[in-house]
Amino acid sequence: MNKKTAILIIIIITCVTICAGFLSSKLTFDYDFEHFFPQNNPDLDYFLKFRKTYENDNDYVLIAIGDKKGIFNQNFLTKATDF
Repeated sequence: MNKKTAILIIIIITCVTICAGFLSSKLTFDYDFEHFFPQNNPDLDYFLKFRKTYENDNDYVLIAIGDKKGIFNQNFLTKATDF
């Protein structure tokens, strides 16, 4: 391989890298799950029906509680239920 070929390959790789960098700056993310499926898709219909029944799955608060004696202690379970 001669010097001209090596320089040409470096120039091509540099141009491709610059183009990829420019195009990657134009990427956007769509967090709307409905756009994941095409319209009139049975899976989308199932998802919409499920979401209508159970609401969104990101509207909750998770609280973890524990007991050193074990979670099957009746006193602990009563306090956890009251909480």
